[in-house]
Amino acid sequence: MIELDLKKIKNNLLVVAHPDDETLFFGGLLLAGVGPRCDIVCVTDGNHEGRGAVRKALFAEACAQLGARSTTWLG
Repeated sequence: MIELDLKKIKNNLLVVAHPDDETLFFGGLLLAGVGPRCDIVCVTDGNHEGRGAVRKALFAEACAQLGARSTTWLG
């Protein structure tokens, strides 16, 4: 088993396909201490059923609560 020392990780880039993937797949890792050293990029517009603006706001809020250093929405 490989042990991950989260204190040694200085910079991270997390690229997700859809808004809420950051929470579903990486929320635990971000909350475990990686968040403040992590920049998160969402590559899609999240405009399923015309809800792009709402999903963008929710993505930003979720990333803030997970402690992310920065977020980028490529659309």
